Amino acid sequence: SKRENMEIGQRIADFQLPSLEGELVRLSDFRGKPTIVFMWLPGEAVGTAAGLAANYPFIKAAGAELLSVAIDFQGQDKARLFHELAKATFTTVIDESNSLGAAYGFRAIPNGLLIGADGILRFYRFGSFDI
Repeated sequence: SKRENMEIGQRIADFQLPSLEGELVRLSDFRGKPTIVFMWLPGEAVGTAAGLAANYPFIKAAGAELLSVAIDFQGQDKARLFHELAKATFTTVIDESNSLGAAYGFRAIPNGLLIGADGILRFYRFGSFDI
């Protein structure tokens, strides 16, 4: 299947999703710092998400950022529970309609993107992702 806006070296399309705190978060809010975007299903990619939570201090210390996208059609309850149990301090947004799957053309999860400080896609992996 065709992957929209998923070519290395291209600017990635912006998106906006609600955070666990109820604020709208845009990918472009992270511009200026290299950013890992981790897309996961609560209940299935918890191990990788926990690894990211454990490594987040090192990510921040390196001057980078992490945006967690929980793809869950049933809302934010499972993602919120994980976020609290992992004592995660990064931002998690909820994609209840899999809008990113439609926009970026992926069918498998978990997924990871590395976006440069300039908003340019540097790396992506669909269907498996680990830090």
